[in-house]
Amino acid sequence: MNLLRHWLSEERGALPTVVVRTAAVTVLSAALCYGAYWIFDLHYWGEPLAMILPVLAPIVTAPWFIHVQTSANIRLRAIQTALREREAQLVREIEERTAAESRAVAERERADTERERAEEASRAKSRFLSNVSHEIRTPLNSIAGFSELLHTEPLDDRVKAEYAGHIHDASRHLLSLINDVLDLARIEAGKVDLSAEELDAAPTVERAVAMVEQSARASQVSLRIELAAGALPLHADRRMLIQMLLNLLSNAVKYTPPGGSATVSGRKTADGTVELSVADTGPGMAADQIERMLRPFERGGLHEEAGGGEQAGGTGLGLSLVKSLMEMHGGQLLVESELGRGTRATLAFPKRAGG
Repeated sequence: MNLLRHWLSEERGALPTVVVRTAAVTVLSAALCYGAYWIFDLHYWGEPLAMILPVLAPIVTAPWFIHVQTSANIRLRAIQTALREREAQLVREIEERTAAESRAVAERERADTERERAEEASRAKSRFLSNVSHEIRTPLNSIAGFSELLHTEPLDDRVKAEYAGHIHDASRHLLSLINDVLDLARIEAGKVDLSAEELDAAPTVERAVAMVEQSARASQVSLRIELAAGALPLHADRRMLIQMLLNLLSNAVKYTPPGGSATVSGRKTADGTVELSVADTGPGMAADQIERMLRPFERGGLHEEAGGGEQAGGTGLGLSLVKSLMEMHGGQLLVESELGRGTRATLAFPKRAGG
C-alpha cells in the first residue's frame, strides 16, 4: 500500500487528491439530495432517479477531471525539469565565461608584466651603454691626451713621471671597467669556473684594503679593518673574493664624502656563516633604491639623491657582479642602508658541509 501511495504521489502528482475530492463531492451530493427530499417532505422512495442522478454525475465526470489535472501536472513537471536544466546550463555557461575572463585577465597582466620587464631591461641596457661609453671615453681621453703631450712637448723628468702616472691610473681604470663587463657576461653565460679553497679571510681583506688605500687617501676617506681575533676560515675562490671586496671598497670610497670612513669587518656567526662587511659613512640609499642597485646596468646617483648634487660615475655593474659571484659561492649579498646614515654591504658565506 505504501509503495502504491508513493507511486501515485511521485508518478501521477495530484491523482490521489483528485480521487479524494471526487469521493467527497459524491458524498456531499448524496447528502444534499437526501436533505432536499427531507426538507420539502418528498417521498424518499417516490423518485429514485432524482436521488441517483446527482450521485452519478460526479462519478461520471471524475475521470475527465482526473485526466485534465494529471495531464496538467505532468506538463508542469516537464516545464520545471526543463527550467532546472536550463538554469544548470546557464550556471555552467556563466562559470565557464567567468573562468575564461579570469584567464584572459591573468594573461593580460602577465603580458603587461613581461612587457614592463622588457622595457625596463631595454632602458637599463640603454643607460648602461651610455654610462659605459662615458666611463671608457674618460680614461681613453686621459691616456690619449697625456700620451700626446709626452710625444710632442719637451718635458722634464718630473712632469714626464707625473704624466706617466696619470696614464697608468687611467689604463688600470679602463682595464677594470672592461673586466667587469667581461666577467658579468661570462657569469651569465655560465662560463666561469669556481676554484674554491680553504683560506684565511684576514690576509685577503688586508690585501684588498691595501689596493684601494691610495684612492681612499686621495678622497680623504679613512680605511679601517675590524676582524675578529684569530683566523677567519673561509671556503671561497680567492680571486673572486678579492674582486668582490675591491668592488665593495671602491663603492664605499667613491660614495663617502671627504672626512668620512669605510670599515671592513669580519665575523663567524653561531650557525657557522662567515660574514665580511664593508660599511661606509656616505649618504646612504633608500629601500627602493637598494633593490634597483642590485640589478645589472644600474648605477646610483647616491650623492645626487642625498643632496650632494653630484652624480657618481660607474658602469652600474659593481653590486650586480658581487651578487652573481656570491650566488656562485652559495651565499648571498646583503645590503643595508639608510639615507644620511651610510651603507653596509655584507658577503655572507654559508657553512661548508662537513666543515
